[in-house]
Amino acid sequence: MKTLDNKKNNAIDALVRLADGVDGKSEAAKLREVIESVELALSSGVCRKKVLETIRELLGISMSMKTFEKNLYRIRKKKKSGELKAKTSQKNNQQLIVRSDTRIDAANYSETIKKDSDDQKRFITPQERKDYGKNALRLIDEESYTED
Repeated sequence: MKTLDNKKNNAIDALVRLADGVDGKSEAAKLREVIESVELALSSGVCRKKVLETIRELLGISMSMKTFEKNLYRIRKKKKSGELKAKTSQKNNQQLIVRSDTRIDAANYSETIKKDSDDQKRFITPQERKDYGKNALRLIDEESYTED
C-alpha cells in the first residue's frame, strides 16, 4: 500500500516539475511563456532573426522562422481576442468607478447615465466614461453642498 502511495506521490511531484519547467512542453507553449520578453525585444528594434536565435539557444527549441512567425501571430491573435472579451463585458456594467469616500443615490446616478447616453447598445468610449464620472462627481458635490 505504501509503495502505491509513494509511486503516486512521485508521479505527482514529477508532473508538478514538468508544469513548472520547460521540459515536455511544446515549442509553442515555451514561446508563450516568454512572449512578453519577445514582444519587448521586438518593440525595441531587435530583429526577429536574432530573437529566434536567442530563443533557440536558451529554450532549446528548433523552430524555423516561418513557424516562429506563425506562432507569434497566433499568440498575438489569442491575446487580442482575450482583450476584446474583456471590453465586451464592460457593456453590461452600468456602474462607474467613484471615489470610495463618497456616497451617492444609485437610482439617481443610473438615471443620469441613461439620460446622457444616446444608444445603450453601443460601447462607451473612454472619453464618455470619463465625462460620466465627472458628471457623477459634480452631482455628488452638489448634493453635499445642499445638505450642509
